[in-house]
Amino acid sequence: RWSPPTPVNTSSLKTTSPPATPPSPTTTAPSNSSASSPAELGEFEGDPTLEPGVAVDPGEECAMVLEALLVNDPVLDVSGGDSTNKGQSPLRHLYQVGTTRVYFAAGVLERLEVLRMEAVAVAAKLAQSQVRRLLVCKRYTAQRKGAVKIQCVVRGRVAQRRFQTAQSAATKLQALVRRVMTKKGLEEARM
Repeated sequence: RWSPPTPVNTSSLKTTSPPATPPSPTTTAPSNSSASSPAELGEFEGDPTLEPGVAVDPGEECAMVLEALLVNDPVLDVSGGDSTNKGQSPLRHLYQVGTTRVYFAAGVLERLEVLRMEAVAVAAKLAQSQVRRLLVCKRYTAQRKGAVKIQCVVRGRVAQRRFQTAQSAATKLQALVRRVMTKKGLEEARM
């Protein structure tokens, strides 16, 4: 599955004089090329039509991004394209790529804005859910540490009471034994 790259401002890209023959979508880049973007090098992840090291025209890249965004859009009418141009996308009637600008048919820019806002909303929801998750994890960890501390204190007090009870019982037993032994010693001494 082809994932669209980040949008590229075509006015900032270096332009070269057009070759004598029209460029094909998969023209190889010269070895000393100054290609710097992944799009120019043809490094689209998962795109089976492009190979690494294959240069892509910025206009072609823009067209690929737009088609990826608009191809499954249920709102836009994709059937209005001119079907006489073989090899061109049926979405080509919705936009026109110029040298430095992209021109859209009526409603396409608004639809792209809606898609952008939906993507931003999804990203915001994801960020919010992650922050809420982190806060809940932090609160849970603090509560767990508090519960462990309370359990530790309660177990310590219970053990302390058991020890005091056992010590008191031992002291009483020792006193009883001493009394009995002393009484027995006095009776033997009288006799």
